[in-house]
Amino acid sequence: MATDGVPSSGRGTSSRFSSTPVKSHRATEGDEYSDRRATTLYCSLCDAETILVESTRGELSSPMIDEFIGESGVMEGHITELLGSEELDAFLRSAGGGRTNEAEFSRLIDRVTSIAIRNWNTDVRYLQLGHQIMQHRSTLLPSYDGRWGLKPDFITSTVRIDPHTGKLSPHSLSTMLQPAEAREGSSFNWEDVRSLCEITSRRVNLNKPLEWGNLILKATEVLRFQWHRKFVIAFWIRGSKMRMFRIDRSYVLVSQPVDIQSDGGLTLVKFILASLVLPDKDVGLASDNLRVAEVDGCQRAIVTIAGKQFVLDNQLILPSRDHLASRATSVHMARALEDPESVCCLKTNWAHSNRPHEGLVLKELEGLSIPGIASVLAFDSGPTMPFPENRYQPQPAPKSSSVTPQSTTPGATIDSKSRTPQLTGTGDGGNSGRTYHLRQYRQTVTNYIPYSFAHHKHEVLDLLKAWRSLYIVVNRIARAGWVHRDLSWNNVRLDGPSAILIDFDLTAEVEGEATGLPYRTGTPLFMPMEALLGPERPFRHQELHEYEAVFWVGFFSLIRRSEAGRHYLNVLIAHNLEPDQLATKKINMTLGATRRQYWPHWFSGSPDEKSALDIARNICREIVELQFPDFDYFYPQYDGIDGPNRLLHKKQQEDVFNKIIKVFDNRLNPAPDP
Repeated sequence: MATDGVPSSGRGTSSRFSSTPVKSHRATEGDEYSDRRATTLYCSLCDAETILVESTRGELSSPMIDEFIGESGVMEGHITELLGSEELDAFLRSAGGGRTNEAEFSRLIDRVTSIAIRNWNTDVRYLQLGHQIMQHRSTLLPSYDGRWGLKPDFITSTVRIDPHTGKLSPHSLSTMLQPAEAREGSSFNWEDVRSLCEITSRRVNLNKPLEWGNLILKATEVLRFQWHRKFVIAFWIRGSKMRMFRIDRSYVLVSQPVDIQSDGGLTLVKFILASLVLPDKDVGLASDNLRVAEVDGCQRAIVTIAGKQFVLDNQLILPSRDHLASRATSVHMARALEDPESVCCLKTNWAHSNRPHEGLVLKELEGLSIPGIASVLAFDSGPTMPFPENRYQPQPAPKSSSVTPQSTTPGATIDSKSRTPQLTGTGDGGNSGRTYHLRQYRQTVTNYIPYSFAHHKHEVLDLLKAWRSLYIVVNRIARAGWVHRDLSWNNVRLDGPSAILIDFDLTAEVEGEATGLPYRTGTPLFMPMEALLGPERPFRHQELHEYEAVFWVGFFSLIRRSEAGRHYLNVLIAHNLEPDQLATKKINMTLGATRRQYWPHWFSGSPDEKSALDIARNICREIVELQFPDFDYFYPQYDGIDGPNRLLHKKQQEDVFNKIIKVFDNRLNPAPDP
């Protein structure tokens, strides 16, 4: 699952919104909250998932905040010495005063921390980051600059304390896996964040949902770099009001605002103390099957999946940026603990709980002896994220946004006989008319195949043979009753001249239920044009759509070998086109005028490759004429999974498939002259 040849905008996603910021992001507070990245993220959340606000009214207390404090065991007796103290009084006086009061807050948290150390011996600390852009340790990405960076005001983090200097350094999963010498003097990064705190004394509208987007944006960075994490706790103090947020993989829970001055700061101090002493599981960090141990003289992360232990190595794929509502797919190189010579990869993600598990699909296909698919070594899944209690109500999308909620099953399990997601509950929770994309943490270990379909070192003829084999793999999977729905360079690997298909997260039954809005499934560059054009009624992904995606995988891989073709592809990727615009571009690429004017330049290369590239161009021309007769890019549609239109599609797809294979055979193995 290497990332060679993958376009920057090319990973499959559950959100239509781009991960590219609309406006530069600066580290100053005023610009930070006007940044349209935050607005875009908030709107996408209202579209793809849901922001839920506590319905209990009143500014004296919040059940959400009270429960958080109650879980910690913090009692009023623990903070008696603070009530009426100089530090607390100074902060309460500064709240809403119109000037920055981070210095007063710092003195207050120092005093609270001393209580936490004395009573709980905690190694968690509050850290003030000031105007420092938060960085990461990932080797997959460059450091953030002022245009891209985010700046939390305060964070909590588990720390190591140098016994000689008293200097603090982070102690997280990320630093535990570093060499000992690298841990000394390490800065605090996104991988080290335990919880977030935003604070200002200026009076802003704490109830304005678009203001929440920036805080949620920071939480998405935490979840992005802490791939195993369930949720993030944050609190937000604006003037004399405080609000708590729980940002998880399914939705965002928001408390009602509490007036921190009304009870003399009692609730505020309890909350700060609770943030320092709560165990990892109560702040979303605990992972039941992840541990760190010494392996071959180094500290390594070890996961246990279906009773098998695997040692993690380098991370290959990170989740997309600015996407809270997504599968958040992460991929690591790995090996079996008991077999140092083995090589595999671990994929983790937060999938919709009503989708079939990738491991189940792979096991079924393996049982049918279907070649050309990744071998699954182990898989499991955690519990579905719990449905929120009925005291939370959906926050409506802003009037300025044109997004609409997507309906889905709130929770499901796989029936072993029908393979169809079965409802386990209505998920209504008192929020009539709204359903939610509840997510489930899933882990899948497969064999590792290093080269993608777009790897530039493949010979043209080998690539054509692999392209032919990909059509055959997709056809056999469809005959078994499944469609992949996320064909891309990254998800098609090469083992010699044979294609191997991976990443079955979005797989669906060919004759299953309609999947909703089509442009939300797959990698846009390779998606069928009918899906990109987005019919308003439910759309069912069928075999001919798979064959079209196979065409784009092969076609784009061939033309990117030339400078002209690579330039055209870069334009498609860099311009971040809307789905209908991308569909129009792809349609134009198949027209006769384009084939005459541009294809000779796209299919150009060295003299040694000329003969093979001529074969490739002719194969592409014949496939276009087979798959898009009369340039009709809409395949037979139907209202039921049975009936004449479905039978028409099955007949048409088999006919198209057989003719495509014949094209390859005729061009790659031409009959001898008589």
